[in-house]
Amino acid sequence: MFLSFAGILKQEFKSKITNKFSDKIQVEFAFQDIDNLPNGFSYPEGREKPWGTGHAILSAAKLIDGPFNFN
Repeated sequence: MFLSFAGILKQEFKSKITNKFSDKIQVEFAFQDIDNLPNGFSYPEGREKPWGTGHAILSAAKLIDGPFNFN
């Protein structure tokens, strides 16, 4: 149930962002997944949420091709 709901939220989020910004900027998406960790790392049993900013950047690594900031 939760995964299905999360999938619906992802699609709704993508649709709203794409509709609002795609005519102004290139829009790509990366979503954090608790199974997306570097080799040798594991998450505590029962943890359901992502690990924060570092994990977010790791999840988007294939989309990042240079320095960036959010100022």
